[in-house]
Amino acid sequence: MRKIIERDFSDRPKPTSGALERGRYTEFLELARHPRTVPDPRGMNWMQLTARTGIPAIGEPPFFAIPDLDNDCARDLVIQTAGGMRVLRNLRNAVFHDMTRDAKLPMDLAITCAAAGDLDGDGRTDLVVGGSGGLRIFMNSTSFDDPTRWEFTESTQLPGGEPLLDEASSAPVTCVILWDLDHDGDIDIFAGGRPNRVYRTAV
Repeated sequence: MRKIIERDFSDRPKPTSGALERGRYTEFLELARHPRTVPDPRGMNWMQLTARTGIPAIGEPPFFAIPDLDNDCARDLVIQTAGGMRVLRNLRNAVFHDMTRDAKLPMDLAITCAAAGDLDGDGRTDLVVGGSGGLRIFMNSTSFDDPTRWEFTESTQLPGGEPLLDEASSAPVTCVILWDLDHDGDIDIFAGGRPNRVYRTAV
């Protein structure tokens, strides 16, 4: 798979490692959605290669994000499938494992966007998702002693105690961006939709 992607970029300026990585995951996701039977140089056809990755078929609307949820420098996947949101751990070598159920995340949640960051400053990467049902925050409570056993807990309030139960939080969300809005060292949340809204955290 690596040879295929590098060849695809050969007629363009040399990409950064991040750009190459994004191209590789985009290709994997495209294969998961529309399997093909074109052989690759190693003798595996695209359908076999797609099955090997462990990535399920993407649902509608198509969506994926590539955060590093366990801080192991390998990009994981958050995707929308026909059955709901799935969170996949990157095992490297183009293999992923579905951690949604084990991580205590809802299996039937429909999302249109996601972002990840350390909202409460505990060194763990938290997950913020949005969809037709509004904004949802899942705090990462994975043990540092065993980072391979993921665990997330849904929070109804922002770090610092501000509740997330206002009427606007249940309005549909089309995009989520995490960044430090007020330069206080804490990650804040922008939720795009109607209306747009900003949630400031205080750790």
